[in-house]
Amino acid sequence: MTSRRTVLSLIVVSGIGGIAGCSDVIISEKPAHTVSVYMHNRNGVHDVTVTIKEDDGAVVFERDYFFSDDKGSHEDATFPELTDPHTVVVTVDGKQFKQLWPEFNDPNNRCSKGNWEGIEVWIKGAPGESLTVLLTGNCQHITIEEWKYLSKDQTPFLNVVLYTSCTER
Repeated sequence: MTSRRTVLSLIVVSGIGGIAGCSDVIISEKPAHTVSVYMHNRNGVHDVTVTIKEDDGAVVFERDYFFSDDKGSHEDATFPELTDPHTVVVTVDGKQFKQLWPEFNDPNNRCSKGNWEGIEVWIKGAPGESLTVLLTGNCQHITIEEWKYLSKDQTPFLNVVLYTSCTER
C-alpha cells in the first residue's frame, strides 16, 4: 500500500524530473531498521543523542534530539536494514547509557516476514530523579525509498531518498 505522502512526493519529484528533461526514473525500496525515542516524563528540557554501532564499532546511525515539555517523542528514524546493529549508546544531557541491540531470535519476538527490526528508546525519570533508559525491540514494515532520475543519455541527474514510506503490518 502506497501512502499519500509517497504519491505526493512522486508527483512533485516527477515534475522536477520532467522539467529537467529526465527520461527514466529508477525507484527502489530498501528495508530499514527504525529508531523511536520517547520521554516518559515530559517535564524539563533534555538533549539526547542516540548512536548505534556495529560489532566492530562502526557507527551506522547517529541522531541528536531536543525534547521539552512540548515535544516528548520522535518516531521512526531509519537506517539501512543491511547493517548489523550491535550496541546502542543513548546520551541524555551528557550522561551515557550503553546497551546491546535487542535480540530477535526467540520465536516470541522474531519479526515476521516483511517486517524489520527496530528499537524504542524510553527515557524515564521525573525532575529531580535519576534518569534511566529502557530499550525495547519492535518490528515494522518501513522502507527507505530511493528515486534515481536519469538524463536522456542515462547518466544520473537527480537522486532523491525518502525515509517516509511507513506502514505497520
